Amino acid sequence: VLSYVGFGRAHAAVTGNVDFRRALTLALVRSGLAGTGIGERLVPAASPIAADLGGAAMTAAAAAGDADGARAALTKAAAKVADLGADRRGQLGLKILVETSRFDDRELAERVARALDKLGVGATIDAVSPGTLRSKIASGACDLYIGQLAPPGTVAAAWLLAFEAGGNTWARDRLARGTFDGRAAEAEFAASVPIVPIVHRAIRYQLRTDVRGAGVDASARLVWAELFFYGRPRQAS
Repeated sequence: VLSYVGFGRAHAAVTGNVDFRRALTLALVRSGLAGTGIGERLVPAASPIAADLGGAAMTAAAAAGDADGARAALTKAAAKVADLGADRRGQLGLKILVETSRFDDRELAERVARALDKLGVGATIDAVSPGTLRSKIASGACDLYIGQLAPPGTVAAAWLLAFEAGGNTWARDRLARGTFDGRAAEAEFAASVPIVPIVHRAIRYQLRTDVRGAGVDASARLVWAELFFYGRPRQAS
């Protein structure tokens, strides 16, 4: 499961600016997340492709953030967006939405808020219900939000979901034409920054060998609707 920062259109000129998005991803500190969550494996991420799917592992230095690079990117953004000027960015009051049913998302949102603070951009965190979050994302009536993606296990699907989450049709168009290429997707993602990946979460479940039909939903929760027993349990060697 990929936890990421998504962007709405409440301050469209700000959050839609690619240099602002690049400044945020550079300012974000992803290291030290091992204590977040309920025991699952957490791996800092700058790409929507997990290392288990062949994605590049994030270095410790990159996970610690790049303050100088972030400020340089913000300077580029401020040249195009008046609200990001040094005399106005602190008054923006961007809101970071988190879903009330995903408690760990608040800690991720706090890291995003701290990254924005380093950039001199004011931000607050607002916890909303799952339905409200979905509605605000669909309508664009938000600034930023903490989202989750659970791709079905292929690199192409992971790229597709990441681009789609950011409202970018690049991957869909390439897949429809049969011209999708992973390297081209990586380059386009870096150029457009549709979302800002934070961390890949790998949740482990242990089930008896005679338990079949268990599934996982988009929030990485077990779904028991098709559960059944088959055969005899086999002891691990």
